[in-house]
Amino acid sequence: FSLTQDYPHPVQRVWRAWTEPKEMAIWFWGGMTKNAEASRDLRPNGHWRVSIDYAGDADWPAGRIGMLGFYVTIRPMEELIYTVHWDANVVYNLGRTDCPDELIRVRFEDLDGQCRVQYEHSGFADDGHSIQGHRDGTLDVLAHLGKHLTAHP
Repeated sequence: FSLTQDYPHPVQRVWRAWTEPKEMAIWFWGGMTKNAEASRDLRPNGHWRVSIDYAGDADWPAGRIGMLGFYVTIRPMEELIYTVHWDANVVYNLGRTDCPDELIRVRFEDLDGQCRVQYEHSGFADDGHSIQGHRDGTLDVLAHLGKHLTAHP
C-alpha cells in the first residue's frame, strides 16, 4: 500500500524525526508507545530497531515487542528504504520462523518549506486483513509523527 502525508515542517525536520533514535522512540509505534527504546546505524546495511513494552491484546501477548531491520538505501532528505522484521507475534507470523521481512520506502519532498512524505509498504501477507491492519497502524503512526513535529518543531 501507499500513503501520502503532508507536514507543515521543513524536510530537514521530518528527516531528523525519522532518523534520530530519541525521536524515533517517541512516535514510531504510534499510540502503542510505552517505554520505547530506539537505535540505528544510518548507513546502507546498518541496522535499526524500535521496541516498546506492550500490555497485550487479542492478537499480541504482553511483553517487550519490537520492529527491526536494516537500511537498504539512504539519500539524506530525499529517500529511505529499509526492511522491517517483527520481533512480535503479528497475526500472520504466529508460530512461524520463516516470515519474510517487509520493505518500506519513504520519500521526502520539499513543498515550499513544508514536507510531503510518500510512504510505500510491501512484503506482508495478502490474507485479506494484513493490508488493512498495516494501513490503519501506519495512519496512526504518521498522525503521531505529526503531533511530535508540532510539539517539537
